[in-house]
Amino acid sequence: MKPFYKFSFFLLFLALGTLQSRSQDKWDTIIGYDTASAIKKQTRTFDAHGNVLNRLDEVSQYGFWYNSTNVSTTYDANGNKLSETSEYWIGSTGWNKQSRITYTYDTQENLIYRLNELGLNNEWVNYHETSFIIDSLGDATGMLIREWKNAEWVNLQRLTYAYDSNHQVLTRVNESWLNNTWENVGRMTNTYNSMGETLTQLQEHWAGVDWANYNLSTYSYDTAGNMLIYMNQSWQSGAWENSSRAAYTLDSLGNPLTILYQEWGNGKWVNKQRITSIYNEYSNKIFETFETAVDSVLVNSYRHRYYYDLRGNSEIGENDVWQNESWKLAMGNPLTIYGNNEPQDFISSVVRYSATFRPSNLGMDDERQNTYSFKVYPNPVANTVTISGTIEKSGSTILSVYSVQGQLLLQRKISQDKTLIDISSFSQGIYLFKLGKGKNSSVKQIVKD
Repeated sequence: MKPFYKFSFFLLFLALGTLQSRSQDKWDTIIGYDTASAIKKQTRTFDAHGNVLNRLDEVSQYGFWYNSTNVSTTYDANGNKLSETSEYWIGSTGWNKQSRITYTYDTQENLIYRLNELGLNNEWVNYHETSFIIDSLGDATGMLIREWKNAEWVNLQRLTYAYDSNHQVLTRVNESWLNNTWENVGRMTNTYNSMGETLTQLQEHWAGVDWANYNLSTYSYDTAGNMLIYMNQSWQSGAWENSSRAAYTLDSLGNPLTILYQEWGNGKWVNKQRITSIYNEYSNKIFETFETAVDSVLVNSYRHRYYYDLRGNSEIGENDVWQNESWKLAMGNPLTIYGNNEPQDFISSVVRYSATFRPSNLGMDDERQNTYSFKVYPNPVANTVTISGTIEKSGSTILSVYSVQGQLLLQRKISQDKTLIDISSFSQGIYLFKLGKGKNSSVKQIVKD
């Protein structure tokens, strides 16, 4: 059965409002505190075009800051990520190699190869490689993942995609390399409405001679494309049986007010968790309260509080827990960092954070400030994301998709005002969509259910 979302810290990012169409201010320093003092610090540096070059994490001991981890990134002239190198600090030896990712693109700037390496005895060794097959329309029709084993690349997993005429993924087949041959493992089949939003997702597993039902997800939306209900069912004894669901309520601007998570038990829906959000007049989320069920009754658990500057940047975030019938400042779940009212990052294991931001136009040339205006929906999304905006028909506009950790997952050129992108193979979480040409680009965030 598909894992129920309530157990993931990415619940923090589910309550996203309508995405704005402007370039984001980016945090450059975050300091995390316990109840008494600063305990961790994160610092970022940028190039002249706003690309993150370096991220340094430090920890506080006895009133001094000490290095912990460092991530450095390189780019080509068009802003495509070429490499990302992670290191960790050991006081006696200094910086030590941890992991490195390098990226390769075709002449159309589609991502076609990704190499993952690990640091071993402070030397780089191969770990995984991923090859992408891109058709003439720019759709990724295949993905081959291999692992480094006994000094050679060995097949691990293969994914094959089929699309409809709107570039929406109809099926995805997963295969594993077993006994020197490819064997079926799972198959996913999608259906869509006229807006390109996923209506159903059927997951099947290979039963030796044929495909067998496993899990069915269904989705419903309002007229603006905002998700209203998400439901999971599992195949039991030859029939679909309810498993879990989430129901959303929204304000007039599309901001989620409540998200109620329930599980099916004893022939009825049982409450498990509810998230309630409160916004100020600028649609900045100022309170986010989490309730969990005790004997099916929802009771306070923890909440987040955020304080913003005039540009919608969260300068302070605080975590409260419910103790002895009142809220108390205490360490809890990860806090979100918002830039221009959009979730940008998170910080864990702190009571409170303070953040400073780099204005979006600082150090950027005129071309960079002339950012793309586009929309990404639905949000949250199950399988297929719609990219909508005024796109140059020359095909020189690049769409890049990154994980919240900064790993480039997909890149392709687009030339239509409306493009559908399949992210069904992505894990649940938050992702960044970057659209632009050369140094001129904008970034949106979206949540994958």
